[in-house]
Formats: sequence, structure tokens, C-alpha cells
Amino acid sequence: MYNIVNNMSNQSFSKKLQQGSLFQLILLHTLYSQRGSDQLIFQGGTALRWIYGGQRASEDLDFVSAMPHSELRKLLNHALPQTRHLALSQFGMGTFEEKPRHASFGCFRTFILFSPNIQRERINVRIEVEEIQSNRFPAQRKIPMMDCPQVFNAMKEGVLTLPFSSSILVVETPEEILTDKLRALYERPYLKGRDLYDLWFLHSMLGVKTHLEQLDRKFKSYVRPFRVARRATFFLKKESKKELLKALKTDLGRFLPSSVYKVLETSYFASIFQSIEEILSPLIKEGLEDVLNSYAQTVRDRNS
Repeated sequence: MYNIVNNMSNQSFSKKLQQGSLFQLILLHTLYSQRGSDQLIFQGGTALRWIYGGQRASEDLDFVSAMPHSELRKLLNHALPQTRHLALSQFGMGTFEEKPRHASFGCFRTFILFSPNIQRERINVRIEVEEIQSNRFPAQRKIPMMDCPQVFNAMKEGVLTLPFSSSILVVETPEEILTDKLRALYERPYLKGRDLYDLWFLHSMLGVKTHLEQLDRKFKSYVRPFRVARRATFFLKKESKKELLKALKTDLGRFLPSSVYKVLETSYFASIFQSIEEILSPLIKEGLEDVLNSYAQTVRDRNS
């Protein structure tokens, strides 16, 4: 499996995903060229891809920050003119636009779109910034964008048209990304196969582990209170496997080359399920069920 994952860069994604990936890099360059961008912390599956050697494609740029929405808006407004200029250089003449989404409590969302004149399909990237407590910043690293091998190679091969980038990316550590993924899996009312795959990558490829104290700190770090959607043992129960398989089959195939996806599917995603068990079993022994129950009780008390 390790060789397959590392050779994924040699296999093609859809044109839409390829163009979206290049647009992501343009946005990362322009965002992290702005003053104050050191308060914007890159996270999620796209961070795994560009910073930590992951190969799963994505359509989003996910961040966390304690910046108020007004400051995020100011930062983005300063980045957009250069983003438009670089999109024109990368994709040719076309229409550039932003489509902001109504800001919900604790979350800033917007879509950046580019419509090349020579094609019907738009190129788009969704940007989401979740608000964190000002005293609970995640562990992070500062990495020059040009030090990311996939970025450097894309520019060297002429696939990505960027000026030499001095942008410094601020990114969560793999351990922080793991706890974010676990938070999402226990909180979202629906399951994403991508999150399950990312657990496998973090655990099997990067050797990342976590402890209950770290996970509980993650639950408390966001401005929006954590809400429990499922029990601690859900992902390990035999009766849950059908639902997990459905999420993997529905969601994951679009973001992996077909040859890689087929290897996973042929084994019924056994390596992913093994990683889930190896991550969660120690947490459950440490008392994860009690921690989740305490959050659920807090919500019930608040609503009563």
C-alpha cells in the first residue's frame, strides 16, 4: 500500500480536480503573502496533501483562527486581486468571482471561482475558517511554501504558474489534524469517507497517535461548542460497518485515482478499518465514552 500511495502523483485525477488543486496553491500563496496571515492556521485533508505528502485530492481549503470575521474579510479582500491575476496567468482569460456564504456562529465560509473562457466547467475552491478560542491555539509549524516538495515540483515542471513564493504557511501538526478528524467523525451527523481515509494516512503513513487528554483539548478549543453525534464505540461495532463502507464507497472514489481506490475496495477497506481500531481502542480504554457522555449531558442541560 505504501508504494501505491507514493506513486499516486503519477496517476491522473479529473481535469476539475487537477485545476482545483492548482487554484488551491494559488490561494495559499496569496493568502499567506498578507500581513496577519500568521494567525490563519492551515488544517485538514488538503494540508495533509500539500504539506505532509498525502495524495488524496480535495476541493476545500480549511483553516482555524481566532481572528474575528471582519479581520478575515480584510485579509481575503487584500489577497483577491493577486489571486485573480495569477488565475488569469494559470488558466487563461476568464471570469473571477467570490461567492461569500452567510457566516454562521464560529465559522467563516466563502467560495472563490474562476470560469475560463475556453471551457464550460468552473474552477472553484471553498474556503472555511473555524473560529478557535484565543487561548487554545493548536500546535503548529511554519513552513516556506517552496519547501513543500509537491509545490516545488509543480512549479519546476511548469504545471503551476507562480512567482517565486516567499509565503510562509502556518499549518497544524499531524497530531492536531488527527484530533480534528476525530472531532469531525464524532460530531458530524453524516459520515465522510475522506475523514476515514485521512485517519488511515495519519496513522499508517505518518505514525501519528493521540491520547484522550489531547482529544478533549481539541473538543474545547473551538468557539462553537462540541456536540456529540455518536457513541465512542460506534466505529468499532460490527453493525456500523455497513454504514462506514457506504461512506467510503460513496465519498472516497472521487478523490483517489481509480487504480488506488480499487485496491482499497477489493480488500473491503481492511487497512482503513485496522487503523481506525488501532487509533480508537486506546482512547476508549482511557475513557472516551465518559468524555463524550459529559458533552452530551452538557447539551441536554443547556436545552432543558
